[in-house]
Amino acid sequence: MNVLILTEAGNKIGFGHFSRMSALAYFLHSSGIEVKIVLYISGNIQFGETFVEKCNWLRDKNVYKLCSDFDIIIIDSYLAEFQIYRSIRSYCKKIIAIDDYNRIVYPVDAVINPNVFFDQIDYSNQSSKCFGGLDFVILRESFRKSFELNSNDEKGILITLGGSDYRNLLSKLCELLNSNYEQITVICPEEKKAKELKGKYREIRVLGRLNESDMLHEFLKAKVVISGCGQTLHELYYLGKKTVGVCIDHDQIMNQQYYLNINFLKTKIHWNSPFLLAEIRFAIDLAMKTELAVSSMKMNPVRNLENYISLFKSMVSY
Repeated sequence: MNVLILTEAGNKIGFGHFSRMSALAYFLHSSGIEVKIVLYISGNIQFGETFVEKCNWLRDKNVYKLCSDFDIIIIDSYLAEFQIYRSIRSYCKKIIAIDDYNRIVYPVDAVINPNVFFDQIDYSNQSSKCFGGLDFVILRESFRKSFELNSNDEKGILITLGGSDYRNLLSKLCELLNSNYEQITVICPEEKKAKELKGKYREIRVLGRLNESDMLHEFLKAKVVISGCGQTLHELYYLGKKTVGVCIDHDQIMNQQYYLNINFLKTKIHWNSPFLLAEIRFAIDLAMKTELAVSSMKMNPVRNLENYISLFKSMVSY
């Protein structure tokens, strides 16, 4: 069995799609399955990962012929329209759409929602089989281990809002935290913006795009993490980190609400709130003095990835 993944990353897209698909790709490879990623990149961003070919597959129809060489095609995209799925389907054996919020009606063989809130979405409009939920959440390899956290080793506040700060929140957060807290670290993958932040906030540690092991290291040593409410929340929950979640876009609303419901997140914060900075400061102070509640939700990230392989094999066999 072999698998081709079509996905995207970059400016105003972020790295969430690519992050989870590369995690899946590495697991497939380690399980003896041939895998390739074709990645559309928006902006001048460098990727050197294994299995990855850079190509605007959204427009390059040569990709269609490539699809015919693979047993399973996976598309993880917010940019691909109905016609792209339909065109690719005519060239391939089996096609799967990765979906977060029932974005469109997909002309595919299966839809997978790799989020904890899968069962809260009505997929009755889809003609294909739909899978998802806690058993399909994808964590990166470095995050799939068990960790013993020592609160004495945790220091300061870490800010990570994804691959693209298109809401222009980082400078506002730096201004707030620089005036009220110590040991602040900001992860800003956008080179130009990172340089600006370094120049303006000398006391704040500003980092660029990190590999997953470096990202894990920063998560583990922070006392509190300020994060967007996308894929990163799954990793922070699994690590048991005190987290302030800021909902940055509509596709993060249900994820934020889920983690509020299980009491992992303590406060509901939206990026365009008129009281944003006051809400974040309150949430930080609350997190600093509150013990993180242990939820009954259990996540088995290795088993989750095995579920993908089982599904793929069942699709290829019929």
